[in-house]
Amino acid sequence: MKQLREEWFANWLKENTEFEQQEILKFHKNDTLGIPATSVKMKRLFVETVSITSVIKENSKVDILYIDFLEKGQKALQDR
Repeated sequence: MKQLREEWFANWLKENTEFEQQEILKFHKNDTLGIPATSVKMKRLFVETVSITSVIKENSKVDILYIDFLEKGQKALQDR
């Protein structure tokens, strides 16, 4: 499983030379690679991916995006 995830990420890096938040989130939300128990957005009997937190810091500006898969919502926090 670890090797598969490393390969998926290496492939993603080859295809994405510029790191855009939406593309990074798309990778982390992916539940189609492998099977549900091994995919990036994993779901097993007793453990699963429940959220993603993304932080962007540009100079003194910080933006935080929290995506909650259980509540099916997202919150954006900004510090300027």
